[in-house]
Amino acid sequence: MSRTNKIINGVIWVIAILFSVSVWHYYRMDDDSDAALIGNLQLGTTKLTKTIDAQGKEHAGYQALQVTLKQLKAMDDSTIRALKKETKYWKDLYSHTSAASTTTDTLTITVRDTVYKSPYDSSTVHAKTFHWKDDWLSLKGILSDSLWLTYSLKNNLTVDYYWKRDHWWKKPELQGSIVQANPNTTTDKVVQFVVAAPPKMWYETTVAHIIFGVAIGATGTYL
Repeated sequence: MSRTNKIINGVIWVIAILFSVSVWHYYRMDDDSDAALIGNLQLGTTKLTKTIDAQGKEHAGYQALQVTLKQLKAMDDSTIRALKKETKYWKDLYSHTSAASTTTDTLTITVRDTVYKSPYDSSTVHAKTFHWKDDWLSLKGILSDSLWLTYSLKNNLTVDYYWKRDHWWKKPELQGSIVQANPNTTTDKVVQFVVAAPPKMWYETTVAHIIFGVAIGATGTYL
């Protein structure tokens, strides 16, 4: 065997070894990270950090949960089961956010006397009437032996996601924030996740590109 053939065979063996190690490492890391993350996913237990701004609006911040499609398929949370049932294209989801909130307020409303005709026997009914309206709540009612009440409650909310890095040497983390425009509304619970882009295939990795480059270079040199 000539010296040139020995060199070519050596390069081929090195490429084969590097290729095998690259593929094994790629899928091993993917499996390990999947197993660890799936075991720690707890939807609905998102910790909220709440602050109130100068306008009285509540800002509820939380660390966003990032999952892969593989992890999403493996999750058996009640929210995910409902999502899979209700959403035809759930496998194509990029993100999901749902929140529960409570609006609480105390009102002092003046009541006044009124009369109205009973819808049952056309008799005259003496009662009390009241109404209230502000930027967020509108209600009116009549009180006699029972209460007849009509109300309308408004709220605007904003959901933002942004990257936050505590220190320059740390990996940035995805953070979420829900802002309640109604100053009487607070966020009680957040269920959310962002589906990460699918990982690169082994032939798309930098190591694979280097291996292909070496192989092409070696082949071109000795042909």
